[in-house]
Amino acid sequence: MADDIEDLMLNIAWKDFDICINDKRDLENKASIILATNAVLIGLVLDAISKMNSIIASFGSVFLFVSAIFCILAIKLRDYKYLETMKTWKEFENDEVIDFLPQAKRNLFATIDSATRFNRNNYKKIVFWINLAISFFLIGVFLIALALITNFNWVVF
Repeated sequence: MADDIEDLMLNIAWKDFDICINDKRDLENKASIILATNAVLIGLVLDAISKMNSIIASFGSVFLFVSAIFCILAIKLRDYKYLETMKTWKEFENDEVIDFLPQAKRNLFATIDSATRFNRNNYKKIVFWINLAISFFLIGVFLIALALITNFNWVVF
């Protein structure tokens, strides 16, 4: 019975570890997309600034630029914990560990859990920067739309 519980806990730990790494990858992809969108919009605004309310468009561009900086902070390299197969195998080569497999499973569970918690803390930092980037992006887009609308010549028939 204890063996089944240990196997179950190891499976849960591995799945949680995989989910954490996949979430990190997804968030960094989102930050990259927002960064690219910011770059395109800034280029379009700078090209068409003469056709807009330039003061509002400039403020919108600043918000987009700040959003791009937040995306870069989300993407920046961080230290992540990965489990090394050879290191784990060398720990299992010890005869005492193999003789007491349930304890070895508990140790492996603790190692996976520790790495997952470390990675989740980094994940929270990425989420923080992406949330700021999205907020500034939306404000920038709103200001640019406002700059277009305020400079539009309304013709009434």
